Amino acid sequence: MWIAAAALLGAAAAAARDKPGDLPVYTRAAARAVAGGDFYDPADVPSFSYPPALVLAALPLLPLDDFGQRWAWWSLNLFLLGGILWTVKAAVTLALEVASETGESRTAEARRRVWAWGGLTALLAARFVLSPLQYQSHDLILLALLTAGAVWWTRGRDGAAGAACGLAAALKATPLLALPFFLLRRRWRAAAAMTAVGAATTILPDLLFRNPAGGPWVFTWIERFVRPVSAGVAPNVPGAWTRWNPLNQSLTGTLTRLTSAPTEAEHVPVQLILASPGVTRGLTLAAQAAVIAWLAWCGWRPRRDDRPAEPLAATVPPDVTATSDRLTPGLRCLAELSLVLCGMLLLSPMSSTQHFCLLLPGLAVVAARLIMTPRDKTNVLLTAVLLVLGPLPAKDVVGDYAAEVVRSGGGHTACTLLVLWATGRLLIRDRRAMARSVGEH
Repeated sequence: MWIAAAALLGAAAAAARDKPGDLPVYTRAAARAVAGGDFYDPADVPSFSYPPALVLAALPLLPLDDFGQRWAWWSLNLFLLGGILWTVKAAVTLALEVASETGESRTAEARRRVWAWGGLTALLAARFVLSPLQYQSHDLILLALLTAGAVWWTRGRDGAAGAACGLAAALKATPLLALPFFLLRRRWRAAAAMTAVGAATTILPDLLFRNPAGGPWVFTWIERFVRPVSAGVAPNVPGAWTRWNPLNQSLTGTLTRLTSAPTEAEHVPVQLILASPGVTRGLTLAAQAAVIAWLAWCGWRPRRDDRPAEPLAATVPPDVTATSDRLTPGLRCLAELSLVLCGMLLLSPMSSTQHFCLLLPGLAVVAARLIMTPRDKTNVLLTAVLLVLGPLPAKDVVGDYAAEVVRSGGGHTACTLLVLWATGRLLIRDRRAMARSVGEH
């Protein structure tokens, strides 16, 4: 039923939207590989700027015509989105039940809370989640793999968690951030599995297609798209990225726009100061260092508290109550996943707007906490700001100019920083509550 629904919706979407997105870039690279050509040809605009393993994902689409390719891609993405949404809902439901009243009305109240959470999450996340569908990118594939990895991580199935994250890293480099997270938490098996699967998937195209430039495909990718990028500097690679790019919502991209004038007349100036490239780079490196420090502090957990748990459980742990700072395993799973996803978005040299579907797990946690503790002024203010920066500044709502000002000024970046702060704050409070619980016993 689920697969059939995704297929029908995919057919409707493919028929309604025939605008080119990222999908033609993927299929062009796959066709070039099959023909024995160079899919990293610098003359291609837009360039295929992804790790070589992504070519493998597009191979099954080559026998199809344009409509068939769009239909298959939409169907796959809608199916994966359904699985992601189901997993997120299952992870949150128990926390909402914990916050409900006791007695006969608890089931009805919990049901109302779930509906309220679903509506608020949809309001916060819909714009971000629809973007990769519109642009036909592979970001939902990454989110599905990383969500599965987070569930397996929480269950203590380190090998499976590492394999899922390794496959995601082979399709796009930014999921490599999961590796230091595994090492921080002493999950050696997960780190080993991620390294092995990521490396094997990366070299697989070399076993199928010869590189005309000689050597492994991954070396060509590094030479053409990784080496030209400097730390703390917005990327400027012909055919792929430009330095002053409103679509780049990473820390690097946003700080570049806030400290320099636009390079093209059609762009909206949003600079707060005019700084030299050296000053901009220093500010960017400092901001990135602060994000890394926050990730490490929030992600760390003592060995005694890092025990396997079921994130999709139907029973409440005895030490988790509505008024405590303890998180249910499901909320903790989503919050830790959100740390990695937000770090990916902020630390990448290039994070386009369609990548921000990765905010979904974190926004789901923010919405759940507001439903659970509606009198918490911090949660209310946080949600209000996210609403203003997220769904509100759409061109259909506020107009082209205002929407462009918010985007160029880093609206997506600000949302990511807020979600990173909110989920990290919850994890710190949860860790302290667990420490108090251990001390009392």
